[in-house]
Amino acid sequence: MDLKEAGCGVDARTHWYYRTKRRPLDRYVAETLATHDRGIDIVDVGAGSGVFSGGLIERFHHRLNRVVRVDLHYEEVGEFPEPRLAGGVIEHRRALPDAIDHSIVLLMDVLEHVPDDRALLSSVVKACRRDSHVFITVPAFDFLWSAKDVYLGHYRRYTLGSICSVAADCRVRITRAYYMFGVFLPAAFAARRLRPQADGESDLQPAPAWPNALLVGAGACDAALSRWNRLGGITAVVEGTIDV
Repeated sequence: MDLKEAGCGVDARTHWYYRTKRRPLDRYVAETLATHDRGIDIVDVGAGSGVFSGGLIERFHHRLNRVVRVDLHYEEVGEFPEPRLAGGVIEHRRALPDAIDHSIVLLMDVLEHVPDDRALLSSVVKACRRDSHVFITVPAFDFLWSAKDVYLGHYRRYTLGSICSVAADCRVRITRAYYMFGVFLPAAFAARRLRPQADGESDLQPAPAWPNALLVGAGACDAALSRWNRLGGITAVVEGTIDV
């Protein structure tokens, strides 16, 4: 969750948007861990409130050595106790580690926030050593551009082709690329055209129980089919490994 939206009253553990977005990430981490006979680190770049790495700790803590969260806007940095992890701590940093080794790197809605997305991704790749993996999400399609993009400080939205081009240029070996939230695309388009939000605010809001449950179910169906979706969605995803 972007730190700008951390106070909007949404519980990321139960809200349909975050539950849906975690499903492909959980699947990717489970598949990656299945190919390793020892634990692995998580490096969460642009982590914000740590929603996604926190979800991975809940599900995979027995296989995770340590979690490093990187965000320019952290007020406090250092190591914080997390007894569920083998290393016993979560580290908060404002800059990338000098070396990233035997890790899964998360860039969850990060590249759209910087003027030069290739420079940022290249700096991540440069820090990676052996056996590094990457999971990238970015907002999709210029026709979905809205006041929320301005509010969150986005520079661009992407097509699957454009984010794959950025990843390939930065020596990410792409293993899978797809759109997610495809079933929500028509509603998102209509909402942003027919009911645009005011400048300086987010459209992320708490959802009442029964609509949230309905959307969680729709999101589960979307996530189950997303890896084959090359047509369209609200988010574009790249999974890959780092060539070093």
